Amino acid sequence: MSDDLEKIADLVFKSSIWKPADVSQEPETKLIQWQVYKVMLPGLDEFTLHFNGYTAGYYGEGRVCSPVMEFDKNTMRGVTRSGRVYELVGSPGHNSDAAYVWNKWLSLNDVEKYECVTDQFWSE
Repeated sequence: MSDDLEKIADLVFKSSIWKPADVSQEPETKLIQWQVYKVMLPGLDEFTLHFNGYTAGYYGEGRVCSPVMEFDKNTMRGVTRSGRVYELVGSPGHNSDAAYVWNKWLSLNDVEKYECVTDQFWSE
């Protein structure tokens, strides 16, 4: 592949996902069809937790959150490093858009080691 085509492919790949609105504009987000992952990010020597799911609302989209700093299993709400509050709504599940964003996020962040820990956050 030529250098120009590689640059275009890289640009398309990176632009297929985007950062969510600033936390001041979107302080709380509800996730449906969600999963929870333990991730080892490059340069860190400890795992971080991340929610992945589909945002509930008029403009739904797949989402991966910044590291979860606190989680309340009674309310199913977690606060991330950015300060955003995520509420995990309903039971965990799979969403193709959320899975797409998850896989792109893993690639963009050079993540090689992760584990789904959803069952530790959900009990019926």
